[in-house]
Amino acid sequence: MQVLITESAQGAATAAARRLQAAGHELAFCHQSEDGGAICAVLAQGGRCPLDRGRIDVVVVGRDTPGPLTMREIGGMCAIRNRVPLVLCGPAPAEIPPGLACSSCGPDTVVEACERAAGPECSAYGAADAAVRHALGYQPGERGIAVRLMVTAGIPQVHVALPWEPGAQVRRLVQEAVRAALARYDPPGGTVLVFFDFLAADGTQSSRSS
Repeated sequence: MQVLITESAQGAATAAARRLQAAGHELAFCHQSEDGGAICAVLAQGGRCPLDRGRIDVVVVGRDTPGPLTMREIGGMCAIRNRVPLVLCGPAPAEIPPGLACSSCGPDTVVEACERAAGPECSAYGAADAAVRHALGYQPGERGIAVRLMVTAGIPQVHVALPWEPGAQVRRLVQEAVRAALARYDPPGGTVLVFFDFLAADGTQSSRSS
């Protein structure tokens, strides 16, 4: 699982990060010591948001003391905007209303909270991933397929990477499954775009939208 970590103050998420890493999960950070104190990875020299670099399954906001939301924790807002499940590890700030975070926990239970948050019951990404896999006959966690959820200009975009080219009927089936799965996260009848990246018969990488 890919986990993006932000924190209210330097070191506030250290214990949570260590537990997640020990459990075998891969970590990315909204700010690092080499960023020169930047409150956001994008603001560091040559920086880029981990949410834009690839799949992030869960965002963890580490907090060691109660208090209002700090600028260092804006990554939590980015998670909500991008439909990535959010886990609050520590005292919850009043600025994040109940229900927007998938889970609240302490460092000792952060692994379980993140694994639960990444599931289809809490996560728009998890719901889309489960819908695509079911429609195509892949088991949860089975290799050979990759699903990524992005939100651009308010429109969810699901990218499906496959080692084979799906036909028009299969693409329609996946589109219907994804739209139904995301209905609880977006207004019914809203636009959902599905893109397929696959290896064509001639060995070239191709892409289709449904």
